[in-house]
Amino acid sequence: MTAVGLNDADVLTAMGANISDSGRSTFGLEGVGYITKLGSEVTNVAVGNRVMTVRAESVPDQLSDEEAATIPLAYVTVMMFLVEK
Repeated sequence: MTAVGLNDADVLTAMGANISDSGRSTFGLEGVGYITKLGSEVTNVAVGNRVMTVRAESVPDQLSDEEAATIPLAYVTVMMFLVEK
């Protein structure tokens, strides 16, 4: 990881108010970094690729790591409402 985006859920977690179903808090669900290892069946990314968390998406070269780290959760939220709702 080279950068992590913090959002409202992270603030709630830091305040002790956001607990997952498993009873453990989650923090820093979105970010950007580089692939260092792959499982034997992974074919959609390669070692050295710069990716965003939440889903292993390639990062456009024009985005800084800090900019890319803030995108995933907002993107997934929008996609959920466009597709699911």
